[in-house]
Amino acid sequence: MTKREKEIVSHLRENPLISQEELAEILGISRSSVGVHIGNLMKKGIVKGKGYILQDEIRTLIIGGANIDLEGFPLNPLRLNDSNPGSIRTTYGGVGRNIAENLSRVGVEVGLITSVGNDDYGRKIIDHAHNIGIDTDLVERSNSHPTSAYVAILDENHDMKVAISQMDVMRELTPERIMRKLSILNKAPLLCIDGNLREDTIEFLVKQLKSTPVFVDPVSTTYAKKFSGVLHLIHTIKPNKSEAEQLLDIRIRTKNDLQSAGRMFIKHGVKQVFISLGDKGVYFKTLKEEGIVKGTPRKIISVTGAGDGFMAGLINGFIKNWQINKTVCFAQGISHVNMLSPFTIHPELSAELVEKEMKISKVTIEFLKEEDNNEEI
Repeated sequence: MTKREKEIVSHLRENPLISQEELAEILGISRSSVGVHIGNLMKKGIVKGKGYILQDEIRTLIIGGANIDLEGFPLNPLRLNDSNPGSIRTTYGGVGRNIAENLSRVGVEVGLITSVGNDDYGRKIIDHAHNIGIDTDLVERSNSHPTSAYVAILDENHDMKVAISQMDVMRELTPERIMRKLSILNKAPLLCIDGNLREDTIEFLVKQLKSTPVFVDPVSTTYAKKFSGVLHLIHTIKPNKSEAEQLLDIRIRTKNDLQSAGRMFIKHGVKQVFISLGDKGVYFKTLKEEGIVKGTPRKIISVTGAGDGFMAGLINGFIKNWQINKTVCFAQGISHVNMLSPFTIHPELSAELVEKEMKISKVTIEFLKEEDNNEEI
C-alpha cells in the first residue's frame, strides 16, 4: 500500500462508515482523490463491500496500558529516605502492551488498542510495537495528556518496593471511542483487557462483546474493583492472591481457601480463573479441572512482567485450542523465560525457548481434588 492508502485504511479501521467527504476533509485532499484511493484499495482486496469492510487477518486484540517504564536498582541494600547509588533502566511497558509483545514473540497475530501521548515516548512505543509485529493501527494518540509512565524502585533482590504510575492518557479510551472500533472487535477470536481501562469502558466492552471471549488482568487490588460487577461476563481472569481477595471479599490463607475462591469465581460465571501465588506457582480452576502449576526458574534476574507473560501463555493456548495442562505449563514457561532477562520481556523470547525452559525449570502440575486442605499457601 502507498502511504496515503495506509492513512485511509487507518481511518477506516476507526470508523468503517465514514464518508468520502469526511475522509477528504481529514486528509486535506479532494473527495474525488479519496474515491480513487478507495477504488485502488478495493482492487487490491484490502477493502470490500459497503461500509468499507477491511479484509484483515483475524487478530487477537489487547486493550490496555502502554507506557515507558523507568526502574531504579540500588548497588547495595536499599535504604529508605536516602539517596541510593545504583542504576536506572528505561524500557517499554504497560500490562496490555506487554501481553501483546509476549504474544507476538511466540507467534500469535495480535493487535493493540491503547492511548499514548502525541510525544516522543508515544511515537517510540508505537514504532517498537510495529517493528516486532504488533498491529498498532487502532492506537489512539492524545494531544491532551502525555504518554503513560511507570517509575519503580527495586531492592537489591530486584523485587519492587514502591512504584508510581501516571496513566491519565488512558482516560481517553472512552466508551464512545471504543464504539467506533466495535466492528473490528466483534471479529476478534479473543479480547484481553487490563485494569488500566476506565470502569465505564470495561462495562461497555464486556456487555457489547457477547460472543467474544474476554480475558482479564486486573493489574492491581485498586483496579480489581472495576470488575466486581461484570464477573459473569468474563471468560478468563488472572488475579494475584490479593486481587482475588478484593474481588471476592474473602481471605485466602490455605489451599482450602484457594479452592473456595476458585469455586466462587466459577459460580459467578467465569469459565477459567488463574490466581498467581508468587514463588508457589499459579492456582487454576476451570469448569472441569483444578490444580497448581509449579516450577523452579533456573535463575531470577527480574520478576517484572512475569505475570504478563503468563497471561500471554493462556491466550496462546486458548487460540491454539490446547488442553489446559499444556496451556498452563507453556504460560509458566513464558514467565520463567522472562525472569532470565533484566528486561520486562526477554528479547529472544520464542516458542522454542519457552519449550526448552519448561524442561529445565521442571514445570509440573499438581491437580487438586475437592477436599479439606488447611495447608498454608
